Amino acid sequence: MGKYAQLVVGPAGSGKTTYCRKMYEHLQSIKRKFVHMFNLDPAAEELGYEPSIDIRDLVMVDDVMEECSLGPNGALVEAVEYLIMSTDWLDEVLDDFSDDYLIIDCPGQVELYTHIPVMEKFCRILEQKGYRVVTVYLVDSSRAVARKLDFLASVLSVISTMVALSTPHVTVLSKCDLLPESMSTDDLDSFLFPDPSVLSAEAAMESPHLAPLSSAVSDVVTEFSLVGLFPLNWDDVDSINRVILSVDRCVDYGADEEMDAGFESLDRKEDMEADADFAGGSEWGGISWDGSLLDKGGDITQSSDHFGMEDEGSLDEMD
Repeated sequence: MGKYAQLVVGPAGSGKTTYCRKMYEHLQSIKRKFVHMFNLDPAAEELGYEPSIDIRDLVMVDDVMEECSLGPNGALVEAVEYLIMSTDWLDEVLDDFSDDYLIIDCPGQVELYTHIPVMEKFCRILEQKGYRVVTVYLVDSSRAVARKLDFLASVLSVISTMVALSTPHVTVLSKCDLLPESMSTDDLDSFLFPDPSVLSAEAAMESPHLAPLSSAVSDVVTEFSLVGLFPLNWDDVDSINRVILSVDRCVDYGADEEMDAGFESLDRKEDMEADADFAGGSEWGGISWDGSLLDKGGDITQSSDHFGMEDEGSLDEMD
């Protein structure tokens, strides 16, 4: 089967721990083998699941705060850096399995994924140990769809993380099951498939003095197909399976018969794959294995009308 890892990241409150727990439960329900939970948050108190690997067995934030006279954020960074240096402990917990599928519940401090290279180093360690790593970035739908400026800010954070970690990347619009019933499909589609001119115009109305910046960000993101959003509704099994399918394709999971396991509930799996191609600009069109900005065929993406949909450049399927 091989060794795979979902690195689940995103701001505090975006639903990472809930995602990890429910994704684990769903993968268990579809009989996926060798799935393990890895808690990477040394400040976590209540997880709601029993991790197979827990950084708190190595280091805890409270202890670092006391010993190093640091605040919570500084202690968390110090704790994760200590993890990276603890090669013997990592060897012990990661080298026991020839087949493995890790769901890694990460801290919510964005500095770990932006201007501090600690998580990038962790990704390289996993890859050196034979894991195929995909970053799953959670964007809180209740915040991202509140204002166009908030949406653009979320997208910029996604791109920053994508570039810093240099792994295949899936962006998930979390908590869609908690959106108000008054929000129509068209309202949500305006964020999933935004028109850059409309997006920048509406953002400019919210903050006129940021109009030039809003326009520039909208154009850059849509032109290069950097972010494709997958809405996740835990009450909709097809929504869950779309995310799983996208993640699987990023790491080339299931080159054998397991690729189709668990998707019997999909009415039209071919349509789901087409949806993943359409919405998944970030999985193939964002960052390649070597960190290059590529489209699905391996060429530099030229232009796009929507996030995750190239109008020019190769559209051939990757093998």
